Amino acid sequence: MLDGIYANYAVAKSFSLAEKTSLDVSGMLGYMGSAQSEFYFGHRKSGLSDASLTAGVSYAFDDNTTLFVSGTAVTVPDSDLGDSLDALGFDDSGFYFAVGASWSL
Repeated sequence: MLDGIYANYAVAKSFSLAEKTSLDVSGMLGYMGSAQSEFYFGHRKSGLSDASLTAGVSYAFDDNTTLFVSGTAVTVPDSDLGDSLDALGFDDSGFYFAVGASWSL
């Protein structure tokens, strides 16, 4: 078991574009304690471990089904933790696309 702390703060907002379509935006900032960062980054230092910005468009297909497309930019704000990833051969930032559907009761 891994001891330590990870705290995450997120904000999100949805804007109506049309009757069944919305623009969805969100942001997230994470903080790791030193034990967590040593496990994930190989560097024992507390700091801002991850941040992301996401924007997407959702379409309510029916009462239970939503179709969506989104893009997310993610990075490691703490330069020491980012350098640790670089030294391990991993990028400390990236951009991701998602296309999908969700279903709920």
